[in-house]
Amino acid sequence: MTSQGNESGTPLKRNWQMRVLGAIVVFNTIALAFLIGTKWRELTRPAPKALRSATAFEGTAKIPAEEISGAFNGATKVKDDANRNGNLWNSTAYVLDWIAFALSTAIAAIAAYSGEPAADNAGGAAAQLAQLRARARTKSWIVGIVAAAISASTAFGNQAHAESKAAYKRADDIVAAMDQTRMIIDNPAATQTEQRRALQKVIDLASRTGG
Repeated sequence: MTSQGNESGTPLKRNWQMRVLGAIVVFNTIALAFLIGTKWRELTRPAPKALRSATAFEGTAKIPAEEISGAFNGATKVKDDANRNGNLWNSTAYVLDWIAFALSTAIAAIAAYSGEPAADNAGGAAAQLAQLRARARTKSWIVGIVAAAISASTAFGNQAHAESKAAYKRADDIVAAMDQTRMIIDNPAATQTEQRRALQKVIDLASRTGG
């Protein structure tokens, strides 16, 4: 009778453990959606804006307006695209970091489940140890897959962080070059060579691949 009660209790106990694992997965999913929603503004930043200058768009005696406007309009588009890419990479990195955390929690739960002794103590410690080893073997492939997913999420997350920083830096560099060029163009003492050199820097930054 006792043995029957233990045998009937084991499936119930495992059913309870699976419910706990399911609850962990659901909690992590809800928490991820909540955090993304509440932290979305922190994960994205508005595109940086360059200083305004009427002279820069009206042109000067040294550089025509069409040439200045064309360079600045093209640089503005590239700057906005780079900032948008930075926001996308930053959000992706955040999601991947949370996925890695959630999977780490899942591994801990699987390990706890695999190491839980059976309800029936018949056979003594040797039987318990053999049962734990058998259960660990059946769960090892799951742990291996989850561990590989954690490594992949961490690696891609680190890459996403790096891509985000690079994209933000490119946008900031373009804005800095545009501001410097505007000041040089607004300076009556600046030579045509100096103005064109500054304008060319903006063009070069905007035409650079990447970001």
